[in-house]
Amino acid sequence: CTVYSVLNRHKEALDCAEGALRLLLHFLDSDGRAPPGLNANPNITPAMLAIAYYNAGVEQEFLNRQASALLSYECALMVAEKRLGPRAELTKKMRAAFEAAQQQQPPGAAPTRAGRAKTQPKPAPAPQRQTHRSSQSQGSPQSPADTRGARDARARDAGKERGWDNRL
Repeated sequence: CTVYSVLNRHKEALDCAEGALRLLLHFLDSDGRAPPGLNANPNITPAMLAIAYYNAGVEQEFLNRQASALLSYECALMVAEKRLGPRAELTKKMRAAFEAAQQQQPPGAAPTRAGRAKTQPKPAPAPQRQTHRSSQSQGSPQSPADTRGARDARARDAGKERGWDNRL
């Protein structure tokens, strides 16, 4: 992927990054865990998944696909935070990339929870199943679309739409 990118062949680099994501998602779920019943490969790590999402985001930015890039960076950050922890160096780099991509979004265009909170008013709660009962029981003012579980579901769905998860 890097070689294609250095040669300014960003479409091929994106294809390579997406191929890496498809391959990695045969061994890890979208959260970076080995699915139950699958023989885990110790050489496939959550860090690799986060980096593959990051690489896809870089190439999407080169191709002026800013909204897709932001979502890829968000997926990279989500995996890094969950599997490596918030203090890991890789997590810090993924957070910086995500925040920089957020700054590049035009007002109202950010498809992420964080982008929506900065550029649009929070949507009214829609009648749907809560993903986190704890936020419901504590009387949290967040709408279902703003919960971490909803963000995780959005990231998984985006990966499936792009064909990154061929197991389903």
